[in-house]
Amino acid sequence: MSRPFLCLTTLGAYVSVSGHVDGDQARLLHWILSQERSPALSHALLEQIATQAQIPDPRSVLRSLVGRRLLEISDDPCMRSAIPMQESLPALLTLLSEEGAGLLADASGLCMASVGFEPEVVDALPALASKLVGALEHAGRGVFDLLDIEYGLPCLFDLKRRQLVTFVPMNFGPSRFVLVIRGRAMFVGTAFRDLVWTLWGRYGAELPAVPESFVTN
Repeated sequence: MSRPFLCLTTLGAYVSVSGHVDGDQARLLHWILSQERSPALSHALLEQIATQAQIPDPRSVLRSLVGRRLLEISDDPCMRSAIPMQESLPALLTLLSEEGAGLLADASGLCMASVGFEPEVVDALPALASKLVGALEHAGRGVFDLLDIEYGLPCLFDLKRRQLVTFVPMNFGPSRFVLVIRGRAMFVGTAFRDLVWTLWGRYGAELPAVPESFVTN
């Protein structure tokens, strides 16, 4: 019988790159993201996490993350896409928008990938996105606390067309990005998690991979 696998959820991916988690929980989520495949849960894996992620009590941290639905136990493993990042980003951006329109920009306003936006929009939107997110981060967490919002995202809404554009800041250590979604954001499914996982493979903290014996039967 195969062991259960430890899988990151969409919410877990979001809090990993949004700063809504810290300490041992953040280190464990980042460690999971650094792997190319969901590891099989075992005592040996707990020892591996304790050593590599420097978490004294990984069992209790795992229990807490599963309780918060940031991690889940699955019968099937998840795997990071082996497709080159520049090829996989457009497909993931399409899945994240009901209108199939998404864009990824870095903190300096450089467009990394886009789909569904007109060329003139792609030329201007990344700079706007970086400035909007920068202003929100400058304001600090106190804005959301004042409004009693736990997971807040800046949005622009067109009253006439009833069109929504959402800006999602994502931080990978010193590398910072803004995901822009036009239309209703589709966070149901694995597209956002897969986007974060793909970007983490390039920009996230580098940690040793789980030995093959820990991810197979």
